[in-house]
Amino acid sequence: MRSAFGAAALNGSYLGLLLLVTLHLQTLLGWSPARTGLALLPAALPLALSAGFSGRMVRRFGAARLIAAGCLAPPLGYALYLRASVPTRYATDVLPTLLLLGAAFVLCFAALHFQAMAAAPDAEPGVASGAYQTAVQFGAALMLALVAALLAAHRPGPGASPAQVLAGHRPALLLVTAVGVAGLAVSALGLRSGRTSGSGTS
Repeated sequence: MRSAFGAAALNGSYLGLLLLVTLHLQTLLGWSPARTGLALLPAALPLALSAGFSGRMVRRFGAARLIAAGCLAPPLGYALYLRASVPTRYATDVLPTLLLLGAAFVLCFAALHFQAMAAAPDAEPGVASGAYQTAVQFGAALMLALVAALLAAHRPGPGASPAQVLAGHRPALLLVTAVGVAGLAVSALGLRSGRTSGSGTS
């Protein structure tokens, strides 16, 4: 349950942030879709490059520690992005957040799945995997809907300045940050539980 919630929070806040960044780059900076897509690669490419050795990372460091470390990165990234202003600079206002998101997925995306499967009853791995994947996708769909709703509710009128447009993004970004912090809290509970179990068996 903890792993499914953590994965839903991670995936949901991640996709919500990417929606905000996409609007930011295209609306405020006037970037083309192609340029925006390339700008988002730092958030996605690290996971693709690390997929081949993610299992070895889990075996070496333990799922709980990787999850706790990985879930710490998104809230830090979102906090940095809250500081973005006009004019926005990609290298200092956007890129650090994307790199932290990429690091989060490298550290804990596989670890969350591993932990969920490890906690499942031996006779029901398919049910556990299905429930976990449903939580991941539900988190994404729910967050995208909520972020879009907040953006629509706080959209400034015609002729708004760039600063007003950016201010309209802030409520949605605060929601994304809160969900990221919730995922961090759940992962911290998982790490503490693992330590408690370890002390009880030693």
